[in-house]
Amino acid sequence: MDLILNESQYKKIILESSQNKYKNEIEDNSNIIQKIVGGIKKDFKLDVKFILTWSVPIGGLIGPVYKSIHGEIPDLSDRELSLIALGTILSFFYENSALLKKVLILIRDNGLINEFNLMLSKTENLKNTFSEFLNSINVTINPILNVLSFTFFLGVLGAIHELAKKGFDIDHIKPIILGLAGYFGVKMSKNTMSEVIEKMIKRFKKIK
Repeated sequence: MDLILNESQYKKIILESSQNKYKNEIEDNSNIIQKIVGGIKKDFKLDVKFILTWSVPIGGLIGPVYKSIHGEIPDLSDRELSLIALGTILSFFYENSALLKKVLILIRDNGLINEFNLMLSKTENLKNTFSEFLNSINVTINPILNVLSFTFFLGVLGAIHELAKKGFDIDHIKPIILGLAGYFGVKMSKNTMSEVIEKMIKRFKKIK
């Protein structure tokens, strides 16, 4: 017997599927940060668990770059990749010069300066591209704290674009993204998030 879905049921399935897909992607990027923190503790005896407080937004920026470097330089060990990733995280998100200096010395002593510079460059490019996109939809971000907040949107940008191009409107998409933000404890006001989501949807709906 064939199962026939009405439009409302079909849309509900698409929305739930998209939410689960991007929830898994965000969790994957967050797990990368947890892996880095655990590896650094094990291999270099450095306690950097404070980074886990921001594992979701940091993962939004660092996760894609980590995967890119891993693909481009497959000979890098997990130990080496975690070290240059930590150096990158500290360079972009934290003003702990003493800890960063210690990590940079470890990077130098392990012969990873070129790999570290590559990760820094890729992260900077991704951050700048995302910042330019946010500026283009009249969303202004400031260094450090706000960057940490807004990088959550890197993880859900694909979901917003995908659903907007499939014809879903703001009332369908916004609850999905706000639900993900709530699930991951994103530190941003609901009003600010709603405004950013609406601006992204409007931009994507204009793209043919």
